[in-house]
Amino acid sequence: MITTKKRIGVGAAILASAGLLLSGCAAPTTGSDAGGGVGTLSLALGDSITNLYPGIEAGVPNYWIAAATAEGLVSVDPSGEVTGALATAWEQTDPLTYVFTIDDGALFQDGSAVTIDDIVASIEAARDPEISPSIITWGNVDTVTQTGDWEITITLLSPDASFIYGPSSSAGLFVFPASYWESAGDALGTAAALPIGTGPYQITGFSPDSNITLELSEYWDGDAGSYETLSFDVIPDANTRLLALEGGDVNLSLSVPVQQISEWQTNESIDVTTIEDRSYIGLTFDTAVAPFDDQNVRNAVAHSFDRQAVVDQVLGGNAEVATSLLSPPQLAALYSPEEAREKLAAAQQYGFDLDAAAAALAKSSVPQGFTAELVYPDAYPELQLSAELLKQNLAEIGVTLETRSVTTPDWFSTMGDREHGIGFMHYTPTTADPAEMINWFLGPDNLASFESSEVDAALTSAREADSLESQIDGLLEASSLQAAANVYSPLWWGQRAFATDGSVVLDGVTSFSMFTSAWPLQLKPAA
Repeated sequence: MITTKKRIGVGAAILASAGLLLSGCAAPTTGSDAGGGVGTLSLALGDSITNLYPGIEAGVPNYWIAAATAEGLVSVDPSGEVTGALATAWEQTDPLTYVFTIDDGALFQDGSAVTIDDIVASIEAARDPEISPSIITWGNVDTVTQTGDWEITITLLSPDASFIYGPSSSAGLFVFPASYWESAGDALGTAAALPIGTGPYQITGFSPDSNITLELSEYWDGDAGSYETLSFDVIPDANTRLLALEGGDVNLSLSVPVQQISEWQTNESIDVTTIEDRSYIGLTFDTAVAPFDDQNVRNAVAHSFDRQAVVDQVLGGNAEVATSLLSPPQLAALYSPEEAREKLAAAQQYGFDLDAAAAALAKSSVPQGFTAELVYPDAYPELQLSAELLKQNLAEIGVTLETRSVTTPDWFSTMGDREHGIGFMHYTPTTADPAEMINWFLGPDNLASFESSEVDAALTSAREADSLESQIDGLLEASSLQAAANVYSPLWWGQRAFATDGSVVLDGVTSFSMFTSAWPLQLKPAA
């Protein structure tokens, strides 16, 4: 039995406020009479947002907003440990059965009481691929049943060592009123149907690709936030974000280009914080699209990417060459960083070697070369530079790579479209589950159209493991098997940088807390 006190502290009142565009942003004010808050905090995002429900649009900023405004049954604390959210306790009674005790006093941000019906409706919405196409964490669930006045029992089709991470807002459960799911329809997650959650901040304004406004909820019964209002402005251009910080129009930028970290750090008016974010950046080859159905072609491309040069020259050393779909922090519960790196590097590697690339192409179905398109999101300049470097190297062996910049939503739409045989993947885990990424990359209907009975067996072994050691062994086996087939080509493991104008302090923010818990509660005014 795991019992966790969900929240500690008193509620905070909200102060009505209109959404602020960049031109109208102001530095945080002090002296407000509202409980807990000291005014408005202005934040800058580098990525576009067109929908606020991560079940529809699963970008990093979408999860940032969701973590501040919505809850699932469980959460994950800044250290990666599973804690309670709307569930105050839970118990795994057998390998297929989880029983959750629900908080009988939780309130939505409109003041209505959370009921079992609301939670069941939210779970059913998360399970429905028509409503939540971006959520895959519920495929192994058999039944969801109310088994007590404040109790829900979830049964699985087969044992799943990772399931406990699933009913969280960082993985695949966002509890909204049942009436919201019924009325939102096609407007779900849009400005016409703003989500109503149970988190500390409520969404009060949304202009797609422009601005999102959050205000403290008077019905939150946990630790009070330091700011009454959070105003997020979408500013795709990094230089514009930097100028906004320098001018005091923005207090916190959640997007600092990795390759510009050193430049931002030289600015005396700006404080930069860098954290390891557990992210994976790599190439995805769709094996259903010719000529990438030929492993020799995939090998040729993989050998043409100079990973170390990108890490050193493009990213300024603020990254690490990746050797696997898994990353060292995902194995931290079992192995030291050095041991984890040794385990991961044991998989087959495709280092930068244009002679090996040319030899692989010569053995392929297209020995004279071919033409392919590689798109990249305009919010990630490092991917643009990487694309151009790969383009130059591929030209050396007779391959024409056409590159194109698109918005983040348009980039998402090209993934797995069965038209683009090669694409970038930038995946940041939103949970502490060591299997999160690899299940998504190698599970059913994966982006690479990859099928392997051996990989399936390894994933099943990991999923049904009765110990962390057995689970990670299965994950390492699956990762090694995919490396031999080279359907995903790891490039680097990333870091994330945040910048402030000095008026706000990131109090203990970690790569876990930014996605898995109410991270704005860790933002404090500078002394």
